[in-house]
Amino acid sequence: MLSIIISFILLYVNFHHQGLSYFLKIHLSRSGFFSRSYIVSMGRVKLKIKRLENISNRQVTFSKRRNGILKKAKELSVLCDIDIILLLFSPTGKPTLFTGQRSNIDEVIAKFARLTPQERAK
Repeated sequence: MLSIIISFILLYVNFHHQGLSYFLKIHLSRSGFFSRSYIVSMGRVKLKIKRLENISNRQVTFSKRRNGILKKAKELSVLCDIDIILLLFSPTGKPTLFTGQRSNIDEVIAKFARLTPQERAK
């Protein structure tokens, strides 16, 4: 007759929350000792940032990311009540100009022009 004594229980759980992947290790010994450890990893694989060689892929990526950066610029201008101007040129040369809700292009450019080179570099 084979007798097996279980001295501990080891449980592994993998779950995702808010874009992060968690790996939870739970250890429960016979004496009642309980321990757990987490391993956290990002949900997405890091991509190497380099120029896209395919022209159509480059344009599609620009269009998607342009919308994202415009949204972030708008959020930043509203949340922090700042003057903001964003000027982008697409791979085809088409300009996109974004100004914050209370930003005036001429005033912001004049404010920037008054800064010393050291202040601009900050």
